[in-house]
Amino acid sequence: MLAPKDLAEWSCIYIKYLQIFKKLEMAYNQMVHPQKRTDMKKALEACCGRILEVRHWLVKLNRGLDFVNLDDIL
Repeated sequence: MLAPKDLAEWSCIYIKYLQIFKKLEMAYNQMVHPQKRTDMKKALEACCGRILEVRHWLVKLNRGLDFVNLDDIL
């Protein structure tokens, strides 16, 4: 897969990571086993870090504006 080039592609990736984060968070909150919770927490932290990384690229591609309009993608 080639790297995303424009704002629309990065926006799609950003939304997918947000959906993944939401599902991981729901699973983490319902997890009972302590060993599985620690692994789930690591996955949550990794996903959160990736969301911040993609958000950085979105702002950079949006001419430095912190607000990114995702209405067209949704």
